[in-house]
Amino acid sequence: MSSISTSSTSSAVGSFNFDGLASGLNTTEIVAKLMSIEARPQTMLKSRKEGFEQEVTAFGAIRSTLVSLKAAASTVANLVGWEPVTAKASSDAVTVSATSAQATGSITFHVDSLARAHTIASTGTVADLTTTSLTGGASTITLGVGGDSRSIDVGGGTLQEIVDAINGQAGFGVTASAVKVADGAYRLQLIATEPGAAHAISFDPAQLPGAGGGWITVAAASDAQITVGTMPDGYTVTSTTNAITDLLPGLTVHLERAGETVTVTSTRDSEKLADQVSAMVDALNASLTEIAKQTKYDAAAKKSSPLTGNSTVRQVQQLLAEALTGTAESSPTSLGITLGRDGKVSFDRAKFLEAYTRDPSGTEALFTPGGPPGVAARLVSVVDQSINAADGLLTSAQDAASKVVRDLEDQIAAYQVRLDKRQETLRKQFTALETALSSLSSQALWLAGQLGNLL
Repeated sequence: MSSISTSSTSSAVGSFNFDGLASGLNTTEIVAKLMSIEARPQTMLKSRKEGFEQEVTAFGAIRSTLVSLKAAASTVANLVGWEPVTAKASSDAVTVSATSAQATGSITFHVDSLARAHTIASTGTVADLTTTSLTGGASTITLGVGGDSRSIDVGGGTLQEIVDAINGQAGFGVTASAVKVADGAYRLQLIATEPGAAHAISFDPAQLPGAGGGWITVAAASDAQITVGTMPDGYTVTSTTNAITDLLPGLTVHLERAGETVTVTSTRDSEKLADQVSAMVDALNASLTEIAKQTKYDAAAKKSSPLTGNSTVRQVQQLLAEALTGTAESSPTSLGITLGRDGKVSFDRAKFLEAYTRDPSGTEALFTPGGPPGVAARLVSVVDQSINAADGLLTSAQDAASKVVRDLEDQIAAYQVRLDKRQETLRKQFTALETALSSLSSQALWLAGQLGNLL
């Protein structure tokens, strides 16, 4: 009689397995081998799913580099980006800012005066804020500034009421304050909110006698003024504020201190432009390198990459190359940008700077939108065509691969249900077989015993 092997159970299906109880067979191993054969279609599905997952990841890696390329190319394609200037002043008596390449040039001037806001204060004082009337009992005063004249209700005319009433005028160009100059001594101070001679404060001294002592001018309302050249042969420039806008086209001068002669110069910042073009070339190379990585084929190892032979990626790669080279009239080769046989783009900075110095507008036209569009504008267009969220070439391809992954996941899950049921059936069949063989073996032993007794 065969020996009985150790029994085992299966947690996967919750049934008992009796390995070789009567047959001596390793039924668990047999079931496992049978299931491995049954699972081959599912294994193929898992392998396909893994391949499409790698495609999704590869598409995402390429799209990420194209996002960076679009940002860099958009900076170069922006017309405003081709007007960077560097503005400098010979003295800290002024600060300068330039927003346009039209501002290139130089100008020397003397800072005659700064713009000031009109500030006046009462010469008389009152002992407190709430008991003494400054208007002689009148309940209204007329106050004007910058062409705006208002009749203001000041109640009993105390210092606090006057301050509150003036400051409560929405959009009025005067601010009132109660200034404590000593214990038991307060002055009324009025300040125009805008500088310049046009914003002088006006009122009737009879209505507002200055706490009985009149008024003093703390700061006269004045415009800013500079003199270019030497009078009488020079000329003056005035401003209601201390910022003289467009002293040269696109150049703003902020006056900080009067009494000094200053020279302001502005030049085109060609180095900044070169940096931007270089960054665009680097971003393009990063995209081309990622495409090459995801589509290469290792002939020695006979191993493909996730997107080897993918027609969509080849199309994007071709579009990028065409956008870079352009036509004979729009090629950036003369500016130091070339596509090598190794698929890498090179940038000759010195050649670009020389071309830009020689012909700024012509150089700009080879990068920016226009007729025909420049290289940077063409690259932006290709990237949009490739990664547009609605119908981009790579977006659509990645979405399609993602859908296949989801479909395969459903198929794998459904097939697993079939495998679990098949495994349970096999185990039940082998258990039944062992039980039957064990019963037959018991009967044979009983018969043998009965025959032995007869003999």
